Amino acid sequence: MKRLFIGLITCVTYFVGCTEVYVGLNPEDILNISVNSIDIGCEGGNTEVIVESMCAWKIDTKDCSWATIDTKIGDKGKSKLAITVLENTTFDKRTATFSIGDYNRDIQRDIIITQDANTPNLELSTTSIASSMYGDIKSV
Repeated sequence: MKRLFIGLITCVTYFVGCTEVYVGLNPEDILNISVNSIDIGCEGGNTEVIVESMCAWKIDTKDCSWATIDTKIGDKGKSKLAITVLENTTFDKRTATFSIGDYNRDIQRDIIITQDANTPNLELSTTSIASSMYGDIKSV
């Protein structure tokens, strides 16, 4: 009977969510991320975010196709997330928001990723024109 009661309490605690279990604590102590925003150049690249949590969590990437994350779920404790941002070949700056929260979304943190627009590099001389954006060198 004692085991059944402990098992029942464990299941209820898991499904109720973080805020029910840690009432009175500061939300940043329950779920904390190392950075809230990431600025990255048009060439793209990789970065890491540290998540420290007192509960299980999941990430919503809102169907972002140009920035990916290596894992979308995690347990309590400290976790490293690897974020990969692809090259921006457009002339528009772009932004994505990854939302990290407990399973009930009682506590949520956002990581805002901003990537610079690609700007063409054009060099002129008296004998040639060179362009770095899908171009080549032409003689004058």
